[in-house]
This record gives sequence, C-alpha cells and structure tokens, in this order.
Amino acid sequence: MSKLTGERLNLFLKEYLVEDNPLITPENEKFSTTNLGDAQVFLKQAYQTIQVRKAKLLTATLNVGLWLNKCYALFEIGKIHNPDNPLIWSEWVKESIGKSQSYAAKYRNVARLFEPYKKFGNLDLSFDSIYVNRRNIKEMLQNHDISVQWK
Repeated sequence: MSKLTGERLNLFLKEYLVEDNPLITPENEKFSTTNLGDAQVFLKQAYQTIQVRKAKLLTATLNVGLWLNKCYALFEIGKIHNPDNPLIWSEWVKESIGKSQSYAAKYRNVARLFEPYKKFGNLDLSFDSIYVNRRNIKEMLQNHDISVQWK
C-alpha cells in the first residue's frame, strides 16, 4: 500500500471498506460439518464479523486519538492557569493509558488527520497500516472529489 498514491490508493482503500451494519454471529450449533454449503455460509458470516470488528477497532483507536487531543488541550490550559503544577504530559499519558508519549502522539496525529473523514473508521485495516501510509493518504485527500467520498 505504501507505493500507492492518489486515485489508485483511494480504490485500494475502498476495497477494505466494511458495512457498518450489525451482523448476526453464526451460532455454532447450527454449523454442520457434513454439509460443505452450510460450512461455506458459516465461514463467510464469520469472516464478515471479523472484518466489522476489526473496523470497529480502528474506529475505537481513532477515537482514543481524538480524546488524547482533547486531553492534551486541557493539559496545556491547566499549565497556563497553574504554571507551578509539576505534572508532565508524558507521565500523565503513561499513567492514563499505560503507553509512552510517542505512542500517544501517533494516535493523536492520525486522529487529527482523519477526524473529518468518518468512513476511515470503517476500514478493515490495522492502525499501523494507516499510520505507515498516513502521508500518502493525506496527499490523496487533497483531491476534493476523493476527500468528499471519505466524509
């Protein structure tokens, strides 16, 4: 994906868009190992469930980034109103989510980039793949026609 840009990147990403409709998880007791047709239906439904849950995980990750951005703004306001407060952002992040400030910065940067583009939360892609390709995606979104499709 890292070599894709513009419209080709847009088409690639669209292949990973997942419907946001709730799926019924197949019940194991209805699964028949003697009927390949039933097994195929079960597997398709199970895979769709995985795709939706992965997309929801990306949405949750982007939401954490947005919350971290809000918390950072509150943190900075607090420093202005109370300059003697010894609290340090990196320590606050570590205490709050158990991650380093650099890890939180990745979440914050990606969330800032994709905040106006809600459909990115429906991608069946990992946060890491989005993060690695964020510059190409940002460049792709400079195209008005493409950016509108992701809102």
